[in-house]
Amino acid sequence: NDEILNKYILKYSTYGKIAALSYLINYYSIEKKDANNLKIILEEIAPYPIQVLLDSYQLNFKAWSIFKYFNDKEVLTKALALSKITIDKEPENASFLDTYANLLYKLGNIDEAIEIQSKAISLAKLNELKKKLENTLQKMKSNKPTWNKDD
Repeated sequence: NDEILNKYILKYSTYGKIAALSYLINYYSIEKKDANNLKIILEEIAPYPIQVLLDSYQLNFKAWSIFKYFNDKEVLTKALALSKITIDKEPENASFLDTYANLLYKLGNIDEAIEIQSKAISLAKLNELKKKLENTLQKMKSNKPTWNKDD
C-alpha cells in the first residue's frame, strides 16, 4: 500500500493519492475481500473530496462491491457514505438508489431501505431493471438477504 501511495503522491500530489486509494478500494473489496485493509484505505480516503476525481458510476461501483462482499458494519457504513455522494449528485438514478437501499438494508435500516427501493422502482426506465429492483424489494419485505456474492 505505502509503496503505491508514495509513488503516486510524489508524482501527482493529492490527486495521485486519491487515484491510488481508489484503486486499492477495488483491490481489497473485489480481489482480496480483505475487510481490515479495506477499513484502512477507506479511512485514508475519507478526508479527500473523492467525488472530484471519481464520477458517480465509479463511486457506485465501489459501494456496490463492498455491499456484495462484506458484512462488517464499519466498512458498510463507509460504503453508505460513498453511495450517498452518488444519490446527492444524481437523485433520480434508480441504480444508485438501489445501491443505497441495499446498503441501508444490510445495515439493518429496513424501513428506510424499503422506502428508497420503492423510489428506485418508480424511477426505473428499463423493464429489466425494474423487475430486478422489484425482486430486491420483495426480499427486503420478506426479510431475506438481497445480496449474492456470485452476481
